Amino acid sequence: MRGSRRRLLVHGLVLSAIVLATANSLVYFTRVDLTERRIHTISHVSRELLEGLEYDVSITYYRSARLVERFPEPREIVDVLEEYAAVSGAVSARFVDPSGLERPEDVEALGVVPQQLTVTEGGERRTAVVYSGVVIEYLDRRAVLPFVFQPETLEYDLTTAIDNLLRDERRYLGLLLGDQTRGVEESYRFVASELARTYEVRLVRPGEVIPDDLDVVLVTDAHRLWPEDVPLLAEYLERGGSVLLTLNAVEVELRNGIQPRAVGRTPVHELAAMHGVTVGGSLLLDESHNPIEVEEVAAGVSVTRSYPYPHWPVVLPRYTSEEHPVTARFPGLDLYWPGTVAVDPDYPGARIIAASTPRAWLMHEPFELNPQRSAQLLRDAEHTRGQYGLVAVSRQQTGPGGRLAVVSDSHFLRDDLLQATGSAWNLEFASSLAHWLSHDERLLEVRTRASRVLTLSAVTDAQREATIRFTARALNVVLLPLSVMLYGAFRLRRRKRRSRVGGRQE
Repeated sequence: MRGSRRRLLVHGLVLSAIVLATANSLVYFTRVDLTERRIHTISHVSRELLEGLEYDVSITYYRSARLVERFPEPREIVDVLEEYAAVSGAVSARFVDPSGLERPEDVEALGVVPQQLTVTEGGERRTAVVYSGVVIEYLDRRAVLPFVFQPETLEYDLTTAIDNLLRDERRYLGLLLGDQTRGVEESYRFVASELARTYEVRLVRPGEVIPDDLDVVLVTDAHRLWPEDVPLLAEYLERGGSVLLTLNAVEVELRNGIQPRAVGRTPVHELAAMHGVTVGGSLLLDESHNPIEVEEVAAGVSVTRSYPYPHWPVVLPRYTSEEHPVTARFPGLDLYWPGTVAVDPDYPGARIIAASTPRAWLMHEPFELNPQRSAQLLRDAEHTRGQYGLVAVSRQQTGPGGRLAVVSDSHFLRDDLLQATGSAWNLEFASSLAHWLSHDERLLEVRTRASRVLTLSAVTDAQREATIRFTARALNVVLLPLSVMLYGAFRLRRRKRRSRVGGRQE
């Protein structure tokens, strides 16, 4: 009887302790982020920005109840905003359901963009208008994130917006198209949209003097620039400007059925060489590559087959610079018919930040692009096998300090190819280059801190992958079940011993 009372008393005390601990946790709580580089905690860059606020910042999150009920992302966004408010007393966060306003559509006047969501209510499918946008106010200034649904990139967007409000100035990026037959809407809509998150994107016309208020200039198909444009770029660099060049070693134009041809030496190649970067004249192929889909007709039926395609290299994280801010947290990069770059060892400001694998090789003229002729793709491999540079950066050591980045592939930002290989990280890489070029390494650190892929498929070292797989199997298949069995055997033995002791006492 006493034993039963004692057990009831112990259970009651334990239950009371749990209830009191739960009640206290509503008032006093803390968070522990055990992830690598604490990717679920606001970065020190954001903290320093918030702690240095002189005036109040108001953040209002307009989100529809229908979204909150159906998706976890709005709740995660609320967590991020609450953490911003917890860092600084100058930051306040409000959460508003537009359906509770007298005129829900008024949030659109603030810049929040409505989205359509198909819902099933009462057995009927219908379309509902939902909102998930953030409005940030500082003094008489306002910034808007029109539609937010990715908590992973929210810190970068918020910190960038607050930083812009504090500085009360816009960042400008110039877009100079070397190939005038490819417009922004036709070929570069994705990258223009990505860059517009941070910069106001302006189109630079051929022959136009590059204004000094541009923080960076992105030049697509730089090998096709008009000759008179290159001196204008050189002058802009000398004045302290920054330029991202994307250019080809070999002209590949599949849409018109034109045979590939070497570009040769152009004035823009000379400009890159003046800054310590040399662009090669051959195609680079690599054992690390994407496949290509080819449409074939067999027995009158059109089918699509996938072929390995070394002409489309995949840049691996272990062959990028860990010290450079652009590639320190490398998200990924896919290239299409790239050439190579090398740097002049006598130019101290130039360096390679992304390279091929050591198993890459070159292809000289005549160029073979057909994936079905796999033997021809290996034609020059025996004599050219090795590792080659793919992306180089350079900075002036004297004067205003202009910066230059060279990517040996003008296709890597084209909409059609990005869609073909699902290479959205190319846009992230271009944006990271733009941040470095515009001397904004602080925001670059925020942007790239959560970009690494942490899945097992991202482990590229074969021995390390085998070790991880063996450890996982041993832990889940052997150690955990064995631990449960040993614990059960121990409890059973202990219970039998108590039974024997109790029997003897009786």
